[in-house]
This record gives sequence, C-alpha cells and structure tokens, in this order.
Amino acid sequence: AFFSDRHQYALTFELLGPSLYDLKKYNQLNSLSIYSSNQLIKKCFKAVMSLHKLKILHCDIKPHNFCIGIFKQDKDKVFLIDYGLSIDTKSEVDLLKNSFRGTLTFMSPNTHLKKSFKPIDDLISLFYTMIYLYGEIPWEKMYDNESVLLEKNRFSHEELGKSTKKSLLRVIGKYLDNEFE
Repeated sequence: AFFSDRHQYALTFELLGPSLYDLKKYNQLNSLSIYSSNQLIKKCFKAVMSLHKLKILHCDIKPHNFCIGIFKQDKDKVFLIDYGLSIDTKSEVDLLKNSFRGTLTFMSPNTHLKKSFKPIDDLISLFYTMIYLYGEIPWEKMYDNESVLLEKNRFSHEELGKSTKKSLLRVIGKYLDNEFE
C-alpha cells in the first residue's frame, strides 16, 4: 500500500524473504545456474526501471535492498525495498544537486562527486551490486570517499563485469562504459 501525508510518503510491504546480501552471505548464489543468475539480474534491473518509469530515483541500490518473496506465489519475485533516500524527480529537482546519497561501496562515481543524481547512477549502483553478488568489489573494504572513488575509477565497468565470469554483466559493463563517458 502507498500513502502520503504532506511531504512524507510511505510504502508498506508484505512479509519478504531474505535479501540478496543474505543469500550471498550464506553462499546460496553460487549454486545458481547461468540461466537463473541471468534471470535474477534481469528481475533486479526491471525493478529499478519500473521505479524510474514512475520518475523516482532510489539512490541507495545495494544487495541489502533486494529481497526474494517468501510465500509460494512470490518465490520467483524480487522486491526492491528501502525508499528512505529516494527522490521523486517530478517535485524534488533541487535535491538532485550537491547530494551525497547512498552506500559508499555501491554508489556511482558521480554520487561521490556530488553531481546531480540521475537514473544512470541507480543503474551503476545496480551493476556494482551484481558484481558484489557474483564476484568481488575491489573497494569493498575501503571506508573513505576519496579512496573508494579512486579505486572505482581504476576499473572500467567492462573489466569488472569480466571478473565475474557472467557474460550478461560483461555486456552491461560495456554499455555503462559507453553511457558514463
């Protein structure tokens, strides 16, 4: 359900299963077939794109914010949660500038630089999320903005995609490299 009160918006969800972060933590993603992995990536992408069609930017895409359905009818669904940092681009254009939003490990380089938040920034965060789920993020253990940004700029998205051995992520990485430059 969705409701609003003046400038506050709220969404309520049904009970959900584990997050993608939890699935990785308990080593349950490694057993997925290539087809199932690609389906998971596509479902996460579709969730983000559905939000963008509503002119909403999530601004905190990370593995913790994607959950799998817990009930039988939802077992094959992926839910995007936690809209606390999200922006309604129809009414909050000023919030897009000079804003440091998101989680350091997963935010796009533009966000590190406090540039206007755009849909591509959510997609780059989604890409980093998928790299984390199926491989390793070189800057995962770094905790200051400048070091993480420098490390992110050392790698092309295509290189990161190749490191996972997931062909779909390599293709997405190549696309992001072309869009981001």
